[in-house]
Amino acid sequence: MVQYAQGLFIWATTACKFIQDGKRFAEKRLQTLLDRNASTGSGPERHLDAIYTTVLRASVPETHSDEEREEAYRYLRLILGTIVILFSALSVEALSKLLGLPSKDTSETIAELHSILDIPDDPSHPLRLHHDSFRSSLLNEDRCKEREMVVNEQQAHLRLASGCLEVMSSVLKENVCGQGVLGVLVSDVNISYVQEYLTTEAQYACLYWVGHLIRSGQQLFDDGNIHQFLRKHPLHWTEAMSCMRKTSEAIEAMALLECITEVSRLNHAYDASKDRKLTTVAGRRMSDHSRSRP
Repeated sequence: MVQYAQGLFIWATTACKFIQDGKRFAEKRLQTLLDRNASTGSGPERHLDAIYTTVLRASVPETHSDEEREEAYRYLRLILGTIVILFSALSVEALSKLLGLPSKDTSETIAELHSILDIPDDPSHPLRLHHDSFRSSLLNEDRCKEREMVVNEQQAHLRLASGCLEVMSSVLKENVCGQGVLGVLVSDVNISYVQEYLTTEAQYACLYWVGHLIRSGQQLFDDGNIHQFLRKHPLHWTEAMSCMRKTSEAIEAMALLECITEVSRLNHAYDASKDRKLTTVAGRRMSDHSRSRP
């Protein structure tokens, strides 16, 4: 094992946690690690990827049916793929609400991944990766050898942006922090009110939805979910950001949204122009063809 670690402490740590978590299967897990790393190419990165693959495969019991294994991998890809793109660590509860999943399903999916994740006993405390190398491995199809686990980063950001919009749409409203009267200065809003009225997932959604939207590469469309949210909740979102003492971040987000809107408008105009040209060319060819017929 020392030889396979090649000086990487994270490999040794992950291996030891994985073996220890196996309990009565610890010896079998040790042998699995030794066998798989013996067939792995040289280089510390390849050995890291190999141990991550081993941990992921071990989390899905071989006794499951093909249908059950497929569902298990889908949940793993969804939950882990979200964890590795988060801008700030979230708890099982908050993560589940952003993904629209029962907390029980999230907890059971990651239950065997203590060697990769720091999973606190309290579900309200944040989950954390033990090492950033797992993020790099999961997002790179050349590195992640478990094909069912490769994460499409843009799709993951888009899914999380949509989850943020759904959470915000369900909680944001006028006087969101329950002050009772209008015109209250932000400095007079007790931060405890923010924690009471804006849940962890709601605060995360308010703060980062634009960032996830940008990284998704999604264009904006009239009457799309982004457009509908901005028609109904722009002032509510701004108020929430002010209560969170994040006014400067809100201004920056609005500037980024303006840039996305302009890019989308130009792309739509280009696509429309291209469609008109194609239609014109097709029309001319059809006309030429009809004239050439006897």
